[in-house]
Amino acid sequence: MPRMPEDMRAYRVALAPRGDQSTAPLYIPREWQLTNTRYLLGPAAYLDMLNELDPAQHRFRIAQRFDVLPKPGIPNPYQGQGVTPKQLASYLPLEQITAVPNDNGDYALFEFTGALPRAKVYSTWEVNTNDAAILNSLGELKFDPLKTVLVSTPAPGVPAASDKPDSGTVDYQSYSPTHVVLTAQNSTPAVLLLNDKFDPHWRVTVDGQPASLLRCNFIMRGVYLPAAGSHTVDFKFKYPNPPLYITLTAIAFGMVLCGFLFYTRRRPGPAPAQP
Repeated sequence: MPRMPEDMRAYRVALAPRGDQSTAPLYIPREWQLTNTRYLLGPAAYLDMLNELDPAQHRFRIAQRFDVLPKPGIPNPYQGQGVTPKQLASYLPLEQITAVPNDNGDYALFEFTGALPRAKVYSTWEVNTNDAAILNSLGELKFDPLKTVLVSTPAPGVPAASDKPDSGTVDYQSYSPTHVVLTAQNSTPAVLLLNDKFDPHWRVTVDGQPASLLRCNFIMRGVYLPAAGSHTVDFKFKYPNPPLYITLTAIAFGMVLCGFLFYTRRRPGPAPAQP
């Protein structure tokens, strides 16, 4: 990001590794966990190194191994000279190489099973309007984001805290960049966390009724589900109209000004005086 927003910058700084050389690497998976970064690519031999970042739970695993090879039809000009397809692929431009599944391949798609789900229902939450305190909690290894969600925006009817055990599920009905529809099932009042970036222009309804958009985990969005049961949650991005009106007004003014200038230039000047 050449011009990183201030909230994103603060978030990245809060989740950056800290401490000495023995503890700093342990903080690296925290950002992946909170941002739903579930898959990584790299040499297959890196698996042990990744699990050294998570020594207590070893939540990294290989989902699929593969090799990087020339695409079918790409000739090997060094054939007969001992240059293998793998070696040739390292010299070819990106558009001429591809990934080929291979159970013994040199590379791997790693899965981080500790990443938060894209959407999750929480019966345990804390409301705190102090952003510095929220960021500090998110960056602490003792904080478990799988059990608790931190809410920055108090809303009518949302208790300041809850510590009930989680008992809910959520599924996608549809997803697009500006419209997300979810079905949530919860047995107690809960906060639904959607791990998409918060923006005040998002609107949310629960079972067709307007609800308060919550800022969760400092930078994500969510909504409060006050009653147990099955709910349809609809997030829709709606940019305010004033900028559109301003743009249309500016276009109309520009057209009027151009017409005026055109008319004044084409209008004949006064007739010369008779002698």
